[in-house]
Amino acid sequence: MTTTTPSETTPSDSTVIRRAVAADAENVVAAMVAGFSADPIISCWLFNDPATYHQYSSGYFACYADFTIEHGYVWTTGDGIGALITMPLSACQRAQHDNEFHDRIAAATGPFAERVFLLDKVLADRQPTSPDQIYGAFIGVAPDNRDRRLGSRLAHEWFNLADQLGLPAYGVASCKRNSRFHASTGLP
Repeated sequence: MTTTTPSETTPSDSTVIRRAVAADAENVVAAMVAGFSADPIISCWLFNDPATYHQYSSGYFACYADFTIEHGYVWTTGDGIGALITMPLSACQRAQHDNEFHDRIAAATGPFAERVFLLDKVLADRQPTSPDQIYGAFIGVAPDNRDRRLGSRLAHEWFNLADQLGLPAYGVASCKRNSRFHASTGLP
């Protein structure tokens, strides 16, 4: 597997996984929106109106992509069909108490903001107490590209980061399919 800088990739290359920069945010969001389009939590409960799923989930993922490109670690495929949003758990906890981030999420998710904040609270209440972990917030791969092992390759970047920093990796699966994926990558 190859990890490169943005200047070394071509836009249509999904064999390359690289750290995302601010200019990649739109592709990261697109990968998340597509990747979670049939997810039982994100698309079936959180943003449960198919007519507005794209609008509100895009806003939601844009908030996280922007925050995490600045305060965490985001990887993307060269063609933007897959992405990983991960951060130190301390950055996630900072976002949970940041009024500006809260206001941005509320504006981006409109009528679904109450559900978003409920989900955030449920997840926060179950987070490990030690902030010294690398939290894999989202791995998104467009459904028609899942047989290419892009999710596993993205998870590999997450685990490499945790190893380099000497920290454990932490993630939450939203459904049985994602639990099987987590288990296949070595997460409990």
